[in-house]
Amino acid sequence: MWDLEPFRTADRDVFINAIESIVPTGGDDCEELAFTGIAQAIAVTQPNSDLYIFTDAEAKDSCMMEMVINQAMEKYLRVSVTKTGSCVRRRNRRELQATSNSYQELAIATGGNYFEVDTSEIENLFTLIAPRISGDVQLLFRASGSLSDPTEKEFTFPVDSSVDTLIVTVQSATAT
Repeated sequence: MWDLEPFRTADRDVFINAIESIVPTGGDDCEELAFTGIAQAIAVTQPNSDLYIFTDAEAKDSCMMEMVINQAMEKYLRVSVTKTGSCVRRRNRRELQATSNSYQELAIATGGNYFEVDTSEIENLFTLIAPRISGDVQLLFRASGSLSDPTEKEFTFPVDSSVDTLIVTVQSATAT
């Protein structure tokens, strides 16, 4: 287990510089103890915060998903996961899908987002993440269902003159 020391700042530039100074090392294990790491991050995260997870690997400890969801929900954390590709060596297709679904389930259960993108697209995600970092985002409406259902769906939600910017996101359980 790592010794984690929380980093706190209200200064956007200090935050960005700290993130840019991170140098990942190690690796080569493909499947990672992702949910162990997420649990450690939750332990040092302030309540009612956003937690962002970036990974290129499947989790070899996805059996911890329910515990991690419960920990995040106890602290009112929104966990967003960005997955770039699939680094896996030993698992079959069914296990691989189950692990990807566990990342998605974590994000959905906590009110976060799940993104599966190419590494070249990560920079574009900042436009979706930036408003949450600045604290300018309020959830107005959330619905769930199947996008493969051929019937048209119409949703109504309140927006008044106090809203400067409206962001609408649609998440799908599959990449199609």
